[in-house]
Amino acid sequence: MSVERKPVGPSIAAALIILPLLYAVSFGPASWVSSRVTILVPAVEIVYSPVLFTWGCFATTPHVTDFLHWYSQLGAARGWYWTSGNEWKGGH
Repeated sequence: MSVERKPVGPSIAAALIILPLLYAVSFGPASWVSSRVTILVPAVEIVYSPVLFTWGCFATTPHVTDFLHWYSQLGAARGWYWTSGNEWKGGH
């Protein structure tokens, strides 16, 4: 009796689409958590540096910039924001 193998290609294609999407979407929650657990701020700045770099590339597109500001601050502690130097800072 032979075992039929399912093709792996669709699973790999799905992973190549879903994983980067999950990474990008997790930027907001990572920002929110690190605004409250500030020891995580340096890790968030490093882990999400590709997102921050892309954000800088769209600096002239106000809709993208406004959305990323809104999303990163949605669940963050009051006064936290991303600086133009890609640092996550808490205000007073």
